[in-house]
Amino acid sequence: MTGTLRLLFAVSLATALLAGCASTATSTFEASWRAPDGVLKPVRKVLIVTVAADEIAQEDFQAEMAAQLQARGINAVASKAYFTRYTDAERARFNRVINNTDADAILLTRVLSVDSKNKATGGLIIGANGAPVATVNQLGGAYAAAFDPTGYVPPNDYAQTTARAEASLYERPGHTLVWTARVRIDNADDGGVKAAIKQFVGVLLDAAEKDGLLKR
Repeated sequence: MTGTLRLLFAVSLATALLAGCASTATSTFEASWRAPDGVLKPVRKVLIVTVAADEIAQEDFQAEMAAQLQARGINAVASKAYFTRYTDAERARFNRVINNTDADAILLTRVLSVDSKNKATGGLIIGANGAPVATVNQLGGAYAAAFDPTGYVPPNDYAQTTARAEASLYERPGHTLVWTARVRIDNADDGGVKAAIKQFVGVLLDAAEKDGLLKR
């Protein structure tokens, strides 16, 4: 492989490594709980309420959740009320939204935590056949990086964000908690927001269906 081709390959590999580190968001079900006694009443209407730092993401989430619930035969509506902070005024507005609805169930989804960590990939040395042969953490690799830069892929710094969110279903009247589930979102800030929300909602509803919540 010529020096020019090896350099192009090295650049391509660096791009691929970067894309691999900054992959799209992935939602994973972690745990759920369902009220142990009693049988859930048939739900006539579900109101979707959200709490998170990003109001626009809440709007997209409510729309997606309503659409997926409706596709599964559940009458669900977005509250279009978005909560981003905990103050007396917001708490009063929250209570008004809950108390003034005619829905007989409330689905409350909130972001529990967001953890962002800076990470790095080490430099790589590309051999004559185009395959990685060493890292610069090895003495030979460091030597090759100094004397054959056309075959060297430099280190890459990137941030990885992990978020956890919780969805809880309450029956009305009484605001009784009947089900809750927690989902982890890896690479939460990578890729398209709408695609990430669609997958997140799907994971939540699959868990709800498995727990016997989605009864028409």
